[in-house]
Amino acid sequence: GFYEGRVALALVSAVRDLGGLLDLPDLAAHRTGFEPPLSVVYRGIRVFQAPPPTHGVALLEALGLLNLLEPLHPSSSSSSSGPASEESEQQVHLAVECMRLAYADALQFVCDPRCSEAALGLLEDEYLSRRALQVDPAAASEVRSGGDPAPFAAGETAYFCCVDGDGNACSFINSNYMGFGTGIMPRG
Repeated sequence: GFYEGRVALALVSAVRDLGGLLDLPDLAAHRTGFEPPLSVVYRGIRVFQAPPPTHGVALLEALGLLNLLEPLHPSSSSSSSGPASEESEQQVHLAVECMRLAYADALQFVCDPRCSEAALGLLEDEYLSRRALQVDPAAASEVRSGGDPAPFAAGETAYFCCVDGDGNACSFINSNYMGFGTGIMPRG
């Protein structure tokens, strides 16, 4: 198993070699939590994401903002798959602006929910309504600095997505982005 035997010994050894305090009783006491997913409905499709501390809430917030903004700007919700047009530019603009706001919120509020549940408020109707007022449908918003990502530039991400014949979809991302994760690889 992962938390006992040869693998556990390798994990403890790697952490201790770097000055850490992890020990075998820590691993034996670990209990993985299985939290219910968060979701929003966007264009009639329920979209699920893992709850914080993942950044899936950013996607859900962006979709929630688009739910509010697209009806106000009908050209942005065109489902045409034709060549690029002014309508598709408007759609891309709104999506980018919603993602800017959502990622700014995620960087500010997403953390271990045992420490703060503030990130869960990002999907509340009242909060989304206030944030939607900050989107200018005709101009890009000011880009805000998120700090210095240089110390974390070596992060890696693995991603896969599957869709079955009935249209059921699953998206999985495992990331060591921006300092999340340890970047430690035990021997063996």
